[in-house]
This record gives sequence, structure tokens and C-alpha cells, in this order.
Amino acid sequence: MGESLLRVRIAILMSTYNGEKWVQQQLDSILKQTGVDSCIYIRDDGSADNTLSIIGSYRESNRVFITGDDRRKRLGAGDSFMELVKYAQSTLADQYDYFAFADQDDYWQPDKLISAVELMQGMEEPCLYFSKKTIVDAKLRLMNEEDYIPYSNQVLHSIGQCNAFGCTFVFNRRLLGCIQRKTVGRGYHDAWIFRLSVWCGFRIFYDTNSHILYRQHGQNAAGPVRKKIWYRQLLFLSTWRNQIDRFFCKNLNDVVLMQREIYEKYADAFPNDNMELLKLVVGYRYNIRDRYHLMKHPVFKTNGNRDYVRWMFRIAMNRM
Repeated sequence: MGESLLRVRIAILMSTYNGEKWVQQQLDSILKQTGVDSCIYIRDDGSADNTLSIIGSYRESNRVFITGDDRRKRLGAGDSFMELVKYAQSTLADQYDYFAFADQDDYWQPDKLISAVELMQGMEEPCLYFSKKTIVDAKLRLMNEEDYIPYSNQVLHSIGQCNAFGCTFVFNRRLLGCIQRKTVGRGYHDAWIFRLSVWCGFRIFYDTNSHILYRQHGQNAAGPVRKKIWYRQLLFLSTWRNQIDRFFCKNLNDVVLMQREIYEKYADAFPNDNMELLKLVVGYRYNIRDRYHLMKHPVFKTNGNRDYVRWMFRIAMNRM
């Protein structure tokens, strides 16, 4: 590790909510990060337990700060993290080289941040790093769960089920400056930032090594995506109603709304091949020519014939 890495400054953005059981262990793991200088900026999302008191006990470290006057206002995890992004853009952008998200209930290995920095250092373009997770139970014991990343091709990953989790994100100052707030639908901050990074053609690093213990305890805001969960969804009438609505372009889901908003916000500023594909993804439901060109796009052939047939069916049925 070169001396230059030791000078890198990283701001960790953490949203907390009733995390008294976990937050101390997580803060301790973050403060033990090696090879970087880091501070933690926390927005509490209206905790009613001792979370704020625990955070306050770190005040003398001069590395843990509570941000925002509205921290008692309950926004939900996604919007709370986006408030932290806004705070970082307005207050921290000139002070730090990189930024990272942290959940309140995980446990970071000492090399989590330096592993990301070593990949991104020297990059002048907007960069996003995410990694594999080690899934553990409430007592940090390994669980028999696979951290499933559906596609190595990030475009297909973006169109399909996004499993790039914000708790592993590290990104540079250039990307921070490009993040605009999502205004339609629901969905989390991480899916929004990952997808805009893909479609804008930003540099994305996926680390197949895990540097984080991702705790599952039954109260998580989000959990791991499982391969076969869709089989269970077929048992519900609401699933079939949603599919019929999507075929007739009604009640479009949050992923569709997210892709559309990314195109509207970023297409002019970041013209590239991915954005041309996104134009087809957004418009194919309403334009037969866009549907034809989308079905002919070579990206859908990258994972073999079986996967290609699946994508063609999804396009034909307006299920993307």
C-alpha cells in the first residue's frame, strides 16, 4: 500500500432507525478501517430507542457526526440516504475524495474501504464500486444464503433485478456531483444510483470478494434477493393482475418509472451507447420500431440462448 492511499479521505453516510442493538458494533468496525482517513455522518430517521444516545457517546472521537435538524422526521431508508447525499453535495464535497454508504446493522472488515479505493484511485471519471456480501444472522454467524448477483453484465443487471446493495457502495466525488434525486415511484437510493451509473456509462467496479458481514435479523429495511422467490409470487392473484396491467402499460412498476426518469434527467448530459439502449427500454411499449430494435440488441445474447429466449418473452409481454 502506497503512502498516497493513506492520505485518501472518505465520508461514510449512515442512516439509522431504532438500531440500538447493532449500531455500536457497526460504528466500531467502521472506525477500525485501515489505510484511509474516514469520518461518519449520520442522519437519524426518527429513532425512538437509545440509538442517538449511543451515537452521542462517540462525540469525543471527532469522527462521528449527527447531521440535519430534521433527523426526527421519518422518511424511510431510501429517502433518508438521499438526504445524506444532498448534505454531502452541499457540505462535504470539497473535503473528501470518496463517499460510502453504511447500514446501521452490518459489520465491516478492516479492508472494506481500502479495497474500493485501490480499484478507483486515479480515475477522473465518475466511478461506483460495490462488492459481494457475506450474509450472516443476528449474531454474525454465517447463514446458508447465496449473495446472488444475477448478471456480470451491468446493463442486464440494471434492466433486471438489481442486487447491487448500497451498504457496499463506495463512489468518488465526480459521481457524487452527478446524483440527482429520484422523484417518481418508490425504490431505494442504491438501485437509483446503480442504474444511473450504468446508463450514463460511468465506470463500475464489482468486487467478487466480500468485505462486509451483511446481518439478517428480521428487521432489515432490505434483504438478499433469492433466485427462486418468483415461484412463490405466482401463487398470488395480485401477481397476475400486475402482469396484465403491465402488458397494457398500466400501473407500471417502480423499475420502469426509475428507468424513464433516468433517461429524462441524464440523456442529454451523458450521450452514449447505453443511453441509446435505455431509450429503447423506455419506449418499446409504445413504439413498434423501438420494440423491434430492442429485441435485436446484442446485449440480450450475452448469457446464452436460454436467457435470450427469456428476455424476448419479457419484451413481447411488456414485462421489462
